[in-house]
Parts: sequence; C-alpha cells; structure tokens
Amino acid sequence: MACGAKDRHVLAAAVVGGADQIVTINVKDFPKASTDPYGMEVVSPDTFLQNVLDLYHSRQSRRSSIKLPASVAQRILFTTFLLHYRARYQTLRRTS
Repeated sequence: MACGAKDRHVLAAAVVGGADQIVTINVKDFPKASTDPYGMEVVSPDTFLQNVLDLYHSRQSRRSSIKLPASVAQRILFTTFLLHYRARYQTLRRTS
C-alpha cells in the first residue's frame, strides 16, 4: 500500500470491506498506485454525491416510479452531515 502511514487504516478497511470507492476530502493522500491493485477509485464527497444524483436521475428518467431506498438516502445525508461537521471542527480547531 503506497499511501501515507496515517491513511493506511482507511485503505485497509476499504479493502477488507470490499469497497469500490473511498470517499474522502483528501483525495491526494491515496495515489492511484495504492488503490489500483484493489480495483478501487478515490473520489471527493462532491463527486460521490454528484454520481449518486446522476444515477438517480438516469434511473428516474427510465422509470418514474424508482426512488432511492430510504437507507441509501439516510446514508447520504448522514455522510454529508459528518463531512460538514468534520470540516467545521477542523476550522474551529485551527482558529483556537
């Protein structure tokens, strides 16, 4: 694993969990050389959410009755909340 020592646990958890993507603000901390052997890509939260919305809209246009399952919608909202909270916490920590 060619990522930094502080990020190895994230990559290891993603590999063991069989993830297709790692969603992180720190995309640069996971070089392609570290994720390619596992068939994973690293995306920013914005890209991830845009991909989910694009997928939703493409399915919605094919079938007007398809909706995101509640569990998926809840995960997206929860993840967005956590990312926002983390960013605010880090900003507050830097200023104090």
